[in-house]
Amino acid sequence: MNRPFVASIWTPYGLKDDPFFQTPLEPKNDSSARRPSSLHVGRERELATIVSRIVSDTNSRSLIHGAAGVGKTSFISKLKTTLSERDVLMHEEPVRVQAGMSPRHFMAEVLKVLLQIHATQMAAVDWMTTRFRTHKSEREFWARLRRIIGGEDTTARGATMGVVGGQFEPKRIAGEVPEISLFDEVQQALAYLARKGERRVLVHVNNMESLSGSDVAGAAMLMQQVRDVFLAPYGHWLFVGTSDIEDGIFRVHSQVSSIMPPSTALGPLGEQEVAELIRRRYVHLQRGRMLVEPLPAEEAGMLYARYRGDLRRFLTLTSEGVRQHAMNNPGEPTSMRALVNALADHHWAQLLKRISASDATHLRTALAGEAFDVEFHAASLKRRVETISQPTASAVISRLTEAGIIAHTRTQGRSVFYQVVDGDVAVALRMLKAPGQ
Repeated sequence: MNRPFVASIWTPYGLKDDPFFQTPLEPKNDSSARRPSSLHVGRERELATIVSRIVSDTNSRSLIHGAAGVGKTSFISKLKTTLSERDVLMHEEPVRVQAGMSPRHFMAEVLKVLLQIHATQMAAVDWMTTRFRTHKSEREFWARLRRIIGGEDTTARGATMGVVGGQFEPKRIAGEVPEISLFDEVQQALAYLARKGERRVLVHVNNMESLSGSDVAGAAMLMQQVRDVFLAPYGHWLFVGTSDIEDGIFRVHSQVSSIMPPSTALGPLGEQEVAELIRRRYVHLQRGRMLVEPLPAEEAGMLYARYRGDLRRFLTLTSEGVRQHAMNNPGEPTSMRALVNALADHHWAQLLKRISASDATHLRTALAGEAFDVEFHAASLKRRVETISQPTASAVISRLTEAGIIAHTRTQGRSVFYQVVDGDVAVALRMLKAPGQ
C-alpha cells in the first residue's frame, strides 16, 4: 500500500525545516550540519575575550552567565568551534554539578570527560604509530584510569558440565572506588593530553543553574574543596550558568573568588542581531532557489523585543504562531501584527491562570493600543480605568507586581512607574505598537 505523501508546512516557503528551532547550535562550522555554529550572531567581544584567555595562558578559568533563554548554549557551541580551530581539545557533554556532589565524585566526572578526549584522540590517529610513540607509563596510566572510573570488560575461560570443551564467558570488573582525591589523576591526565603544553584542554562545567537553596551553598563549598585542580597546568575551565551563580557559588569563598577573573555576562541580543539571526537561518535552511520568508526578518526582530531578551521563548512562540498561520495559508508570509493577534487568545487564557480576571481586564483596558514597553503608574491606571478608585488602582498594581506581571522601572517625584516585563503578557494584551509610534 502506498502511503500518502505529507508535505512539511515549511516546504511551500522553500525551507527544509523550522527556522525558529530552539535546539542549541552544534559546535561545528560544517554547512552540512543541521544547526552549525555559523548561524550564531553577535557577542563577538565576549567570544574574543575568552578565546584570547585560553590560547594565551597555560591554564585559565572563565565564568559565563546569563538569564535563562538568552542563548548561552549556542554561544558555547560557537566558542567551542572557534577553539577547535585553534587545536584546543574538548569534550561534547559538560561536567554537570549535582546536588550533594562530593569532591571525589566531581573529580571522577572530570576524569570521564578527559578519558573521552583521550579516546577521541586515539581514534583519530594510527594505533600502531601511536603505540610506538607513546611511553609505556602513559599507556599504563590510561589503562588504570579506565579501571578506576568505568571498570573493565574481560573474557574469562569457563567450563560447562556435559559439554565437551570450554567456553569464553564475558565478565565485567566494576570500577574501583579508591580512597583518594583523584587530584593527581586529573593533573596527570591534563599533562598527557596537552603534550607538555603543545595543546590546551578545555573542561566545560554546567548545570549549576539547576541547583537551589542549600544545594547552591553546597556547590560553593564544592568549588572551594576542589579549587586546586582549577590551577593545574594545561587545564582551561569553563563554568556556565544563570546570572546568580557568580555571587552564589564563585564569590562566596575568598579562595575561589581570588582565582576567578571577571565574569562574562551574556546580555540580550539586539533587535537587529535577531533579525540577522533569523535571516541566516532562512538562508541555511533554504531548499532550492525559491524562498518566502514566513515572517520577515526585520519584523521577527521587532517581535523579539517584546520578550526582553528571552530568545528561547521568542523562538518557541514564533514557531507556534507561524505554524498556525501556515496551516490555513500555506506558503504565505505572515506579519508581527498577525502573529500577536493569532496568539493573543491563548496567552490571555494563560494570564488568567496567574491573576484574577478583574486585574487582567483592568490591565488590558489601561494598556490597550500602547507600545509594549510603555511605562505607567497608579494615577494613569486610575485615569484609564474610570470605574476604579485610586486605592483600588494601587492595590491592582501591587498584586500585578507580586505576580511578576509588571515590575518597577523608576521613581519620579511621588510617582512610581511600572512596565510589563513578560512577553507573553504583552501578546495577551495585544500591545502591538513599537516604542515611539
